[in-house]
Amino acid sequence: MLKPIDTDDLKVAVNKTISIINEKRQSSPNTKLVALLSETITKSNKIIIPTSNGMYFVPQNEVLHMEGYEGYTKFHLINDKEMISSYNLGKFEKVLNKTFFKCHKSHIINLEKVRSFENEAYIVLENNYRVPISKANKKAFLSLFNY
Repeated sequence: MLKPIDTDDLKVAVNKTISIINEKRQSSPNTKLVALLSETITKSNKIIIPTSNGMYFVPQNEVLHMEGYEGYTKFHLINDKEMISSYNLGKFEKVLNKTFFKCHKSHIINLEKVRSFENEAYIVLENNYRVPISKANKKAFLSLFNY
């Protein structure tokens, strides 16, 4: 608000502030519920995948790898299933456990699903899907296997 203060402008500003505070109070229980649900699901080794249809709770051992895809994340699951999440790859990178490894700027793999490493800088997963690995991450990947 700028001086001189107009009473009508002041009323509008106060009412707007009150409505913002009320909205935050109403959404606060939902935020706590989502945080609690996220913590519970993470402890049970599931990944929460928000999609356009809702939220899916996928066991981590069913995930072969995740691929950054035009600002979204494409999940490649066992049995050749795919899901696209509305979150970007960076959001998932923060919540994953040590079973996952970011091998490329747009790929995170499940280390339990790795079947081979090709010298042309590819990692081969269970479904024979070849995932690229960056030069910067190659050494860190190989060190995971004491190589």
